[in-house]
Amino acid sequence: SMILRLFQTSMELGSPQMALISGCPGAGKSTLVKQIKGPLVNWGGCIVTGKFDRAVRPDSVLSTALDSFFRGILEETKFVESSMLSFKWRIMDVVGSMDSSSLLGMLPNLNAWLSEGVGGVPFPS
Repeated sequence: SMILRLFQTSMELGSPQMALISGCPGAGKSTLVKQIKGPLVNWGGCIVTGKFDRAVRPDSVLSTALDSFFRGILEETKFVESSMLSFKWRIMDVVGSMDSSSLLGMLPNLNAWLSEGVGGVPFPS
């Protein structure tokens, strides 16, 4: 699939990529995401999913999807701290270089994950 090729290219180049999937209701978008999730995770990738709803603000779709992703990291036992160390430091670097109160307010699971700190060093709030 084109999405799996995008991920392979991302791995080869070492740069993150993003794909948005859109289509009419019933076109199979959710099925596609379910089918590619396994291979992406097995190859070390992450997948963030969300559903657009016309009744909600568009930015809430992104914040809900990201918060759900970080809730999964908090709950997932296969995310070993040592394998997530680099990921966590990169996020802490970006979040720590700005006024993060609004972001962390929108993403409580990110806040909880970062509050655990890295290597015994807590994230400065």
